[in-house]
Amino acid sequence: CFFGDTVNTASRMESHGFPMCIHVSEPTMHLLADAPEGWAEYGTRDIKGKGAMTTYLARIGAWEDALDLRFASGGLLPRPAP
Repeated sequence: CFFGDTVNTASRMESHGFPMCIHVSEPTMHLLADAPEGWAEYGTRDIKGKGAMTTYLARIGAWEDALDLRFASGGLLPRPAP
């Protein structure tokens, strides 16, 4: 199916996401790179059926809370400046 991979990736991003956050894959971030709010790298995550993917959070909503959670849980990324 033409939409199979797209829908599957979107479903995985949603299930691995955070409340009130826009969580996207690297290709999507590049397509929307000029978004005025900008992007924060969340890090590499193992996404079922896709493998390791670098993911990003739009700098709107509760993105800071999501990064704080990642940082507090021993994540590899330093918390970026707003």
